[in-house]
Amino acid sequence: MPAILGLPAKAYTLAHIPLTSHKGVLYFSKNTEEQKTLAELVMRFTKNASVATLAKTVPQYSQQTLLFLPHEANIIIAIKDIETLTLKNPQTLKESSLTLIKQNIYEPRHIASFLIRQGFTHEKTCNTPLTFAGKGEILEVWLPNETDLYRIQFEENNIEQITRIHHNTKAVLKKISKLKLPINLISEKQTPWTIQNYFPHHTLLENLNNVRFKIPQWYHSDVTRIQKDARKYGDFQIFITTDHPHKIQTLFPKETFPKITILPENIQNTFNLAQDKGFIDPKHRVLFLTDLHLFGKTEKQTSLRKTKTKITLDQLTLGCFVVHIYHGIGKYIGLTRMYINGKNRDFVAIQYAGKDKLFVPVDQLDRIERYVGTEHPKLHSLSGNTWQETLHIVKKSTEHIAKELLDQHAKRANAKTSTFTIQSEETILEETFAYELTQDQKTALKKIVQELSTETPMDHLLCGDVGFGKTEIALRAAVHAALNGYQVALLAPTTILAQQHFDTFTERTKGLPIRGALLTRWKKSKEKQQTQRALKDGLIDVIIATHTLLGKDIQFPKLGLVIIDEEQRFGVKQKEKLIAFKTGVHVLTLSATPIPRTLYLALSGIKSISYLETPPSNRKAIQTHVAHTSDAVIQKALAFELNRKGQVYFLHNHIPSIEKRKYEIQTLLPKAHIGIAHGQLPDTTLANVMHVFDQGSIDILLCSTIIENGIDLPNVNTLIVDEAENFGLAQLHQLRGRIGRGNRQAFAYFLTHRNKLSETAHERLTALEEASELGAGLDIAKRDMEIRGIGNILGKEQHGHAVRIGLHLYLRLMKFAVDELQHSKSVAVKRDVHIDLPLEAYIPLEYEPNEEKRLELYRKLAKIESVDAFNDLKQKLSTHVPLPTTLHNLLQLIKIKILAEQSILTEIDSVPILDTKPQDFKIIIKTSEVIPKGLYREPWEYVTNFHVRTKQSQLGNHWLEKITQLVQQLQRREENKVQLVPQ
Repeated sequence: MPAILGLPAKAYTLAHIPLTSHKGVLYFSKNTEEQKTLAELVMRFTKNASVATLAKTVPQYSQQTLLFLPHEANIIIAIKDIETLTLKNPQTLKESSLTLIKQNIYEPRHIASFLIRQGFTHEKTCNTPLTFAGKGEILEVWLPNETDLYRIQFEENNIEQITRIHHNTKAVLKKISKLKLPINLISEKQTPWTIQNYFPHHTLLENLNNVRFKIPQWYHSDVTRIQKDARKYGDFQIFITTDHPHKIQTLFPKETFPKITILPENIQNTFNLAQDKGFIDPKHRVLFLTDLHLFGKTEKQTSLRKTKTKITLDQLTLGCFVVHIYHGIGKYIGLTRMYINGKNRDFVAIQYAGKDKLFVPVDQLDRIERYVGTEHPKLHSLSGNTWQETLHIVKKSTEHIAKELLDQHAKRANAKTSTFTIQSEETILEETFAYELTQDQKTALKKIVQELSTETPMDHLLCGDVGFGKTEIALRAAVHAALNGYQVALLAPTTILAQQHFDTFTERTKGLPIRGALLTRWKKSKEKQQTQRALKDGLIDVIIATHTLLGKDIQFPKLGLVIIDEEQRFGVKQKEKLIAFKTGVHVLTLSATPIPRTLYLALSGIKSISYLETPPSNRKAIQTHVAHTSDAVIQKALAFELNRKGQVYFLHNHIPSIEKRKYEIQTLLPKAHIGIAHGQLPDTTLANVMHVFDQGSIDILLCSTIIENGIDLPNVNTLIVDEAENFGLAQLHQLRGRIGRGNRQAFAYFLTHRNKLSETAHERLTALEEASELGAGLDIAKRDMEIRGIGNILGKEQHGHAVRIGLHLYLRLMKFAVDELQHSKSVAVKRDVHIDLPLEAYIPLEYEPNEEKRLELYRKLAKIESVDAFNDLKQKLSTHVPLPTTLHNLLQLIKIKILAEQSILTEIDSVPILDTKPQDFKIIIKTSEVIPKGLYREPWEYVTNFHVRTKQSQLGNHWLEKITQLVQQLQRREENKVQLVPQ
């Protein structure tokens, strides 16, 4: 029987209205998610439709559409609330428009005023539509509904040139003679004009609730029935939305179903189409299927993996601290252009101690990194030896720790231990998991299971942001070992975390033949003794405990796997005991503290590491607010959460005043049930409070930082932190990870005291507020945590070294040390080749007016390490138009630098020859090895076995290409990839 259907059928109907009625259609959708999905689907169903979307939430962005598309778009999909907008008279709009024409007179400030009146924002750079930026006699503007920018260049007030430029590279795409600027259609006064007046010939549809089609069968994963019924639709146009494309390709092979279309993920992610209803249109032979029909209701995986986004902390900003690989820590004070030997070149200026300044050529910016360490490092002096001495100490230390790691790896590789195989009962655990594993979890689990199947003892580190599923992987590894007949020990640093793990384990292993036990200080002496005896007798398969498990009286008859959660939080003595405890058995270590990617790569050959970077399905980003402490803010936040039957963590980390704080909160919400939890409470009291809160009988848990680790309660979705200015960024990020564990929107409030907030604390909290996306690890907090991560893996001393020379350089030295030891030979090192050639090599302001973007492009060019990568970037930059001469020169200089660093060259220099017109230069080439005799030929003049020279004029017009050819002939013959490290 026909039924009311979902979005696919609605979109299908919209696509066909213009075809059957020969009129356009104006449809009002509920929200932006539905609007975007409908628009995408409509364009899939018909190639004859022109679709436009309008929304009140961004009215300016829709202006261009309203003004220019009514005669072209036959399907307009608008958000419902746009109906309430009152607009200007469409007939009089053209009278107030502004068209810029080349060679006409316009004052830039008048154009700027016009743009502001139309709803544009004046920014430093144009990064989004509806913004404009001006510097000197250049104005850039990004119009709505455009993918690229427009640049207007003035000479005095005369428009010299109008160009369309690429929004990213700023390459000129097209020169134009005039540019029409859009008008704000929204009227501030009441008018009779509404959205419908702009589309008088379109059919208005308020909704599509009466759309009815036949719906497909419900198959509930019955493959036999799916394949049987599929034969009936062999000549149908079939559309499928799915989270399981491989299954679909098996069920509907392309040879049998040539008209099948599996809709791409970017359409499905906006609105969960895979769980929407499909439809059948027998008349036009169209079938739309979804996972809901084929496999039943499932949780959709929300993949928010970051595509290794550019980390803002690595960018150079005015006044930031930087590290030069050969000169140490200084302060970046700007990009400057200097006129030397008759040529313009760009340099990065760095301030050092004693008002010393260093000007670094832009082609050498790979020598510079932003300093990541302490907030206010001491500047080095250009004249002293302090930096070289520091580098020598750190370099020796990285060599020592690298050798230590390799020795440990070799010892474990030579040891033998038990092996595990997959057991049939493990499927029970998989089936009771409420979500589908993320791809990261699947990869990590596969790697761990594979390592557990070998005789070599596993030593695996599992890193993941808070709430990203480390516990599930640990649980499955524990069950895997236990079902193979071996005991598992899981150690947690705190009693609360151990209790949390035990509760999760007990719940998830119901129905499995596995016996678990908990051993913490909360247990009575008699219970502890009983547990220890049962463990010794082999009656316990999985023991979950704190450091109590490291006592001398604990015995395991058949220990196979040790799981350690947050090892860095154990004390020094406990860590020493852990070393002995881990000997000869498989070890899995869990850490929410990330390690730097570079260190991960450096250690990948000697330490097994997995990274979880994808949040679980249906997880929402936590909305974060920073505010001054006030009763109004607290009451509103608490009341909202309690009204939706949720619970709250209220963190007050000053135990002497915690009772007073409870009274103040109780005054704001008299009916709320408030519990107190902190580490100074008696064990039984704390255990009882946590249990009651877990059961939902306490509304607000007023607590210390005791909740920082391991508290995982899906019903707790509001966090309030008192005096947030006293916490580090990484710690606040960890605390925030304690909420938002379910599919409900979570809120974090970081409250500050107005008179205690320093500028640094303000910046820290603002960064936290802005970077609230899932798995952000917070660009800044992540860097702080990564420095900690070095300490966690390599020790406290290495953490100190990373701070002394900066994270990036430390990692570079560490990778070099590991590579040298692993390959048992010297790794090729990039030479610090001095290059100074007589050419103007820089990015002109006309190509990129914004200094920060110019600097980023300089850095990108300077960091290229291979000719292939260089060619790729050069092609991208010159895709649309020829490059400016000075930029082309810079690229040639970069290519010579890449080749020279892998050659026997030490210097490529140029010296002006006096009294020559036009100016001529001596070109000097010096090497560290004897120059092959075959190169002593015209125009090159022999000076010594390590030195040749010529004149620029003798090389002719293509002198730069000829120098490049010579450098290529002087390449070293090492096979290893070169690395840039200080010698």
